[in-house]
Amino acid sequence: MRQALAGLPGRPIDPAAPISALPGGWSAHVFSVTPDWIVRFPQDQAAADRHARERALLPVVAASVSFEVPTIAHVGTYRGLSFSVHRRVRGSAPRRGQIAVEEYAATLADLHDVPPNAVTAAAGLLPSWRARYEHLRAEVDEKVLPVLDGDLAARVARALATFLEAGLAEAGPPRLVHADLGAAHILTIGDRIIGIIDFEDAMLGDPAIDLVGIRLLQGRDFARRVIAQHPRLDESAVGRIDFYTWMGSVHAIVYGVDQGNPAEVAAGIAGLRKRIGW
Repeated sequence: MRQALAGLPGRPIDPAAPISALPGGWSAHVFSVTPDWIVRFPQDQAAADRHARERALLPVVAASVSFEVPTIAHVGTYRGLSFSVHRRVRGSAPRRGQIAVEEYAATLADLHDVPPNAVTAAAGLLPSWRARYEHLRAEVDEKVLPVLDGDLAARVARALATFLEAGLAEAGPPRLVHADLGAAHILTIGDRIIGIIDFEDAMLGDPAIDLVGIRLLQGRDFARRVIAQHPRLDESAVGRIDFYTWMGSVHAIVYGVDQGNPAEVAAGIAGLRKRIGW
């Protein structure tokens, strides 16, 4: 870490400054550097490619929305992969009951109104939403169904087929979506949402995906109320949010299988059993 910071042109960050590790998810090692820098190292080339796309996308988002997003200040290279440095975005993750329906709806509508043509011009053609789920079905067949019991495997296969045949058609024209908008990626002060971070999974897709974190934090009825105030969603989004919520556990199983980590696989299966009938 210190070697990487020392290699930045002009050494804008003191390599001797206090450093602490932060949760980085599945694809990055993330560090906080005193006083207020965030440094993100991708774990592999695929993650580095997503980070590069994110760097191109963030200025477009920042120019369109009323909340704060990271501003990349420095980009370096370490062990053949590019890493990025940005100022910490202020705020903290929301707690249950802290943020009103109207605030969530307005923030999401703001995000989903970022012009798709501007997104494409800056970041290139982002991965197709529909193609992503066709690819995911192949991954589910190969990696997920074999580790599930017969009844659960049948339910997953049937629900995924139904979504691909009917659910995607209900989603309407694709919009910019964060696609990983858990509470940890929403930053608040008081009763206001003031920032959103970690756009590496952003793509043009179904705005309903961005309500999964709200559903997990606040419950299904609260999410329905947000939908009612969102100009680009209707009642059909409720079923899609249910689908995206339990599919998060399917992604965890795929990750566990790819990493050869039985504990991750077991945790994903436990989450799937809970969420698929939720």
